Amino acid sequence: MFKKVLVLTFVLAILTTSLVFADGSQSILSKVTGLPDDQITTLSQNYRGFGRILTASMVAKLIDSTVEDVLKAHQEGKSFFEIAQSKGIDLDEYKTAMLESKTTFIDEQVKAGVITEDQAKAVKERITKQIENCDGQGRRNGGAMRGFGRGMAGNGLRQGNGFRQGNGFNQTFPLFNQ
Repeated sequence: MFKKVLVLTFVLAILTTSLVFADGSQSILSKVTGLPDDQITTLSQNYRGFGRILTASMVAKLIDSTVEDVLKAHQEGKSFFEIAQSKGIDLDEYKTAMLESKTTFIDEQVKAGVITEDQAKAVKERITKQIENCDGQGRRNGGAMRGFGRGMAGNGLRQGNGFRQGNGFNQTFPLFNQ
């Protein structure tokens, strides 16, 4: 059992690293957020994964704060919209910034060859619909790997949690569709 857990952990670490560092020099997340890769790694270790960093970065820019402060507030139970709203950001402004942030991230994945144009189009359509339906009452402090989920429209790119049925990676990253 221990060997299986160890092997699974190793495989997931390699897959995650290869997905986040698609071109080998700078991660996609770094390109989109403007954060250095070492800070992204530290934040992902301290705040349960990479999934929240994109949204936290978007909120931090909106409210002129740090990503770490936004992640701390989220970890304390506030939704990302509640954090933004507490600093005077209205729902329309939040939704516009969210769509821009997610679209930029998807475009960078296409540029890096992680996903195809057709996959990007499908993901963007779904994200756009989710954001249009967003009421700001998304999940507070959800589980790891929910990058495109809950905060936008009450549900993510997939319906459950985790790699296969999870919010984010199943639709976006073909490696997890096998």
